[in-house]
Amino acid sequence: MLTLAFDTATPWGRFALAEDGALLQYRPLNVMGSYADALLTVVEEILERNQRDRADLEGIAVTSGPGSFTGLRIGVATAKGLAYGLGCRLTAVNSRRCCRHGPARSTPGGRCCAPSWTI
Repeated sequence: MLTLAFDTATPWGRFALAEDGALLQYRPLNVMGSYADALLTVVEEILERNQRDRADLEGIAVTSGPGSFTGLRIGVATAKGLAYGLGCRLTAVNSRRCCRHGPARSTPGGRCCAPSWTI
């Protein structure tokens, strides 16, 4: 299952692409301004770099807070729009849960934490 994940709760955004539990790419990004200007550009760059298309996505994961209201609103709205438009699964993850897992890594059992939560 090809999954795109992103965290827009803070000015340090985290983006990841994973397939069947294996991390394909993790990208932190210091957003200097609004996620509205950067989010879809970063998503497209990650997909292009991994020779994938939006239509290949089967799941999207996004943080749901707590965090910056504007960042969360943009992230959740983008995730919902992509999931609805592509017909793929959408998962919301609490930002505090992300902090407990730390940066993207493989966990015992081979599951992927990206960006900082289990996909």
